[in-house]
Amino acid sequence: MLAKLCRICPNTDSWKRPTGNKKGLGDFAGTNGFGVEEWLSRKEWLLSGYKGLPGDWRYAHITALWTKNNAYAGQDMRVYLFTYDNGAWLVGYIDQAHLIDEDEAAWAVEQFRRKGWLNAMREDVKAIEGNVDILSDKTVRTSPLGYASMRFKPDSLHFLPEPQRLIMNNWRYTVAYGWNPAYLGEVFPPDMLPGQENSSAQELARFSEAIRVRRAICAKECSPRQAPIQNRLALQLATIYGPQGYQVLCEDNRVDISIRKDNYTSFLEIKPADSAREAIRLALGQLLEYAHYPKADKADNLVVVSDAEPSPDDSQYIRQLRQRYGIPLCYVYWPRDAQT
Repeated sequence: MLAKLCRICPNTDSWKRPTGNKKGLGDFAGTNGFGVEEWLSRKEWLLSGYKGLPGDWRYAHITALWTKNNAYAGQDMRVYLFTYDNGAWLVGYIDQAHLIDEDEAAWAVEQFRRKGWLNAMREDVKAIEGNVDILSDKTVRTSPLGYASMRFKPDSLHFLPEPQRLIMNNWRYTVAYGWNPAYLGEVFPPDMLPGQENSSAQELARFSEAIRVRRAICAKECSPRQAPIQNRLALQLATIYGPQGYQVLCEDNRVDISIRKDNYTSFLEIKPADSAREAIRLALGQLLEYAHYPKADKADNLVVVSDAEPSPDDSQYIRQLRQRYGIPLCYVYWPRDAQT
């Protein structure tokens, strides 16, 4: 199961309603005086029946998981929650949240309106003198994912008995960080947080290293070559750089692996191939798009990772791209079946 660390705004009432302590915050909460996540623990607000979906669900929103193209829609995720108050503090987690699409979000916010919960949210915002207009029926219907972007079982939400300090320098409100125990300032007791050994079938289909049948013109047995590299490399990078304050993220805005700290970013694209030349050709266009396409994150380094050993000509080609075009490109050779 994917795991993400997300910042939510401060709250002094266990995230049952907005509490107004948003001075100095940027983004949505600072502008409007509240955050949509401040109703997270209203466990009595349960919905059921979307297209025959069984069970009762809590629909909610966390800004960091709402991307421009709704990249996480359809995925199950463990969500760790932190807030910022003279430092970053882990306050709770959601065992398993399901990220929804726009159709389900539109259905959910309409149910909120019909049941009077949307009006109750407006009254809560009025009480703290926040911006009620941002919760108007028209605004919510126009952008439903901005108000309901996930669902989870009510008993899936947990708050820690005491907040735990995180070691983080970069705490942007709109970023979902890859969960890394190296963020923690102190080692947690074993029973404080749930383990992550139980992966969902959905994630296994995405990162599995098992041999499987690929749908093509005809069925063909294949052994995935990218997943073993990505899994082992991400773990190794997190072990080395996590204690230094870097964040190592997988599938961060489609980048295979990214490494971030303050204003520094590296993008790594993994391309198993029959030759280093092929790997460079396949990866370079993607790396340049990720780094430079308008409104995308910029990167200080671009890294091609492959199980194809580079020849002297390949190394010279990399040097020429760096020197002639100023592309901050390098090539990492990860031999087939290597563990590190």
